[in-house]
Amino acid sequence: FRIYYNQGTPDRLNHLTLVNWWAGTLYKSPVLPPTDKVYHNFRGRVFEVPVLHAPPWHFVKYNNDNTITVTGGRDDKLLALMSRKLNFKYRYYDPPDRSQGSSISSNGTFKGTLGLIWKRKADFFLGDVTMTWERLQAVEFSFMTLADSGAFLTHAPAKLSETLAIIRPFQWEVWPLVFATLLVTGPALWIVIAAPSLWQRRECDQLGLFSSCCWFTTTLFLRQSSSKEPSSTHKARLVSVLISLGATYVIGDMYSANLTSLIAKPSRERPIGTLQALEEAMRDYGYELVVESHSSSLAILENGTGVYGRLANLMRRQRVQRVRNVEVGVRLVLSHRRVAVLGGRETLYYDTERLTRGWVFEVPVVHVMASSLRNTTGDWSALWIVDSSPVLWQRRRNVTSLDCSSSCCWFTTKSVLETIFPANLTSLIAKPSRERPIGTLQALEEAMRDYGYELVVESHSSSLAILENGTGVYGRLANLMRRQRVQRVRNVEVGVRLVLSHRRVAVLGGRETLYYDTERFGILLL
Repeated sequence: FRIYYNQGTPDRLNHLTLVNWWAGTLYKSPVLPPTDKVYHNFRGRVFEVPVLHAPPWHFVKYNNDNTITVTGGRDDKLLALMSRKLNFKYRYYDPPDRSQGSSISSNGTFKGTLGLIWKRKADFFLGDVTMTWERLQAVEFSFMTLADSGAFLTHAPAKLSETLAIIRPFQWEVWPLVFATLLVTGPALWIVIAAPSLWQRRECDQLGLFSSCCWFTTTLFLRQSSSKEPSSTHKARLVSVLISLGATYVIGDMYSANLTSLIAKPSRERPIGTLQALEEAMRDYGYELVVESHSSSLAILENGTGVYGRLANLMRRQRVQRVRNVEVGVRLVLSHRRVAVLGGRETLYYDTERLTRGWVFEVPVVHVMASSLRNTTGDWSALWIVDSSPVLWQRRRNVTSLDCSSSCCWFTTKSVLETIFPANLTSLIAKPSRERPIGTLQALEEAMRDYGYELVVESHSSSLAILENGTGVYGRLANLMRRQRVQRVRNVEVGVRLVLSHRRVAVLGGRETLYYDTERFGILLL
């Protein structure tokens, strides 16, 4: 007996090949050849591969003559590497629907590139494809080369209106208590002063005294100078001092500190950080959610329950629900304030990096859907605090005479102790100061000489030649490097990893190479 197998050759489709025979015993074991031996060399076989424009996985240019040109991408490089290792060729072509496809429809069809594989019109598809139950009914997936979580992208929270900044330091629950305190302190001071007259039976203008007490406490809360006290008794002065302490160092300082913090770092709207918050924004504030056609995100919304089902119901009110790809959705977020797009995290990250160019976006965390893209602000507020600290002490030394027998002493030092110090302290809390950065070669030399920093450089590079043959600061850096145990690294990437793992290490190299590696590993480039 002879055994023929139609998958015994890697370069001929459905060709019967003699793989074994039986003559009392099998000639080979196992009966059929294993796939790892058959397909380790495709012998130049040509595969038809559909491709979609989906940065950063594939960059596809659509020409006017209905042809396409693949200009690059991560998956294009991966496919080129596989073709060299496994000895096969491939030919890209434009699929009819230009979509991945989500599931088998009710009429028994499957659109998109996955539908072509299901119908065996395409050999395979390489791209950012999410495994879902519906897709598993039609195609088989390989192992994951990247575990990409989902996320949604919205516009960054806008700054709150400055017209209400004067009342924003306190929440709305606090303001009624502040006004109640203001209304109660005046009558309380009047009761303390007028109580002895009830049993001493002396004549006193109670109405005038009551108005004087209310006016005096009001000036304390408003931080206005008042030279007239309602009474000169020690009991009245003690109560006045207590009220002044409460008004100045509790309510007044908290208000001025919060207001200064809001001015130094303006407040923004509450970000949309969860799917429930996105649902509320769509229901109450007119937000719209768009999703890529024939994508797994669309399938999750259409077949999901709970918050996903409610989001799908809210989307039905929109005029635009689906977009051709995630890039179109990001452009919609750019041009419209109340639009969100749902998609893969890496795709959203790449498109926002490429399209925003300085725009501030917010990618909220949604359970396992995690990403953050925020613009970094400079340390101008911290620098302002450092520069104003000497002014604080200088102004404090200028305060020479304080009349502590009168409540006016609390207003004399107000401009120093109650304005500058809370403002600086609150700004430091809102934006903590950092160590002085190493921004020049001279500063790097000082750090290596005095603080134990080490400098590494790529072997056989131009940076190494500059250090070895240079004079001045370069020569001094080279001399300091000779004390180190490690001076040279294989490439700049190894140096960047050293900076990641060690606190006092610097790497010298080309600007673009350093920029790329720091962007990839997430470090600060100085």
